[in-house]
Amino acid sequence: LITIWSRAARVQLVRVGLTAGATRATLTPLTPPDRVIAGFDLAPGGREAVVVAQPADRSAELERVRWGEGGSAPPERLTDVGATFLRTPAARPHHFRVEDDRGPALDAWAMLPPHAASERVPVILYCGGGPGGMRSDNFQLEWQVFAAAGYAVVWTNTRGCQGYGDSFCTAILGSWGQA
Repeated sequence: LITIWSRAARVQLVRVGLTAGATRATLTPLTPPDRVIAGFDLAPGGREAVVVAQPADRSAELERVRWGEGGSAPPERLTDVGATFLRTPAARPHHFRVEDDRGPALDAWAMLPPHAASERVPVILYCGGGPGGMRSDNFQLEWQVFAAAGYAVVWTNTRGCQGYGDSFCTAILGSWGQA
């Protein structure tokens, strides 16, 4: 079985291994963790797929992923649509973790404008649109525009987001906006 699996801010194409009598499935990643996989189409034969892949520094593109018994080959980019509108290199988000005494550490990111290393800049805190979903370091055009205009953008996977288990996702039930 080939599917998309999300866990702790990573969204990858994986092979799910099921063996008779086993109590747990095995997951083998088929795509690198440095891109979010938004969709895929499995080729006949089951040894390759075309995926919609979105790294941190460019828009979503089509990539071919191939695998065999020895693992998977590096993805092969099939399109480069984003090159037509990205005239300068995109800002790359910096990952960090925030310790939280109420549960697991939170994954967070900061995207800085090009000149931010030497001066203070205003910050936009992206709080998400409600419970559920999961943030990652994938390319976000609006955040790139903010960074190019001189703003830093910060976002995190707060309690209520998916990808960290049921207790993390349901931690805000009955107290949305308070946790």
